[in-house]
Amino acid sequence: MARRAGVSREAIRFYERRGLLATPQRLANDYRVYPEGVIDALNFIRAAQELGFSLEEIRQAMPLLAGGGTHSVRIRGLIKAKLGALEDRIARLRSLHRRLLDLFEGCARAPSDSLPRKARRSARGRRSRRRPER
Repeated sequence: MARRAGVSREAIRFYERRGLLATPQRLANDYRVYPEGVIDALNFIRAAQELGFSLEEIRQAMPLLAGGGTHSVRIRGLIKAKLGALEDRIARLRSLHRRLLDLFEGCARAPSDSLPRKARRSARGRRSRRRPER
């Protein structure tokens, strides 16, 4: 089953411990018997992780999906919250990108053997001070 779902057995056990999958019944030979729909659940978990959802968010969404769409307002709320968090992260990354570009352009304008003033000051502060010999 792990192979069909494209995950490892360890991942399946992990999802069971985290409450994403129900603990399967066991046969007399100790083989696990998974209920119908486990492959779909594993595919959903993988797809949701690729979209940036945490395992806790996925765990909250799974019972809502099993309801056959009756909780679509709550699902939409989870997705909207994820979109908001993603937009915030994109804004922070754009800001970081601009700051790095400014630093890069400052380095390009500076003589090749020197750093921009800010970088020189911070590099100077990191030098180790030698103790006087006794």
